[in-house]
Amino acid sequence: MSLHFEFQLAFNFVEPLPSTMIRAMEYLTGQRPEPPNEWPDPEDDFVRSDQARLPLLWALAQASQVRLNCGEAVCSFRRAFRYQRAGEDHYQYTLHFRCLWHDDAFYHTWWQLVPWMAKYSDADGCVGYFKEEFGQHPTLIYFRNGKVFMHEVSEPPVSLKNEEPW
Repeated sequence: MSLHFEFQLAFNFVEPLPSTMIRAMEYLTGQRPEPPNEWPDPEDDFVRSDQARLPLLWALAQASQVRLNCGEAVCSFRRAFRYQRAGEDHYQYTLHFRCLWHDDAFYHTWWQLVPWMAKYSDADGCVGYFKEEFGQHPTLIYFRNGKVFMHEVSEPPVSLKNEEPW
């Protein structure tokens, strides 16, 4: 039996985001029909991989729609309003991605894709998680200074009100 991983990632990108990264993310999320002529970081492992040659995030989200146990698959890359200062609106590109990822593809791709995106993130903290389909505890994904860190949750949950055991 094949395993799947529930995978979620959500973060804002740095401003200004290079146009090569905007075009690459638009392609990977299915908003642009053709791959970009120029990729950011052309020597990066992910960019050189076969996975960068298809609208990966969009395809994973579409395939997940019928298999997720709860919630929905999400694949959103957009420029969003963040705040207003001195009467001026400020926007940032943001990504929200959630899917159920087949284990072979997950192990082959995520460790290249996520560090490539982290270099362009302005996040400093938890940005997502992955969890085996029937697993109880997730592995949390953190970004800091353009690098990826992980934390495997292993403690049992604690009751919100009276700390009764799980």
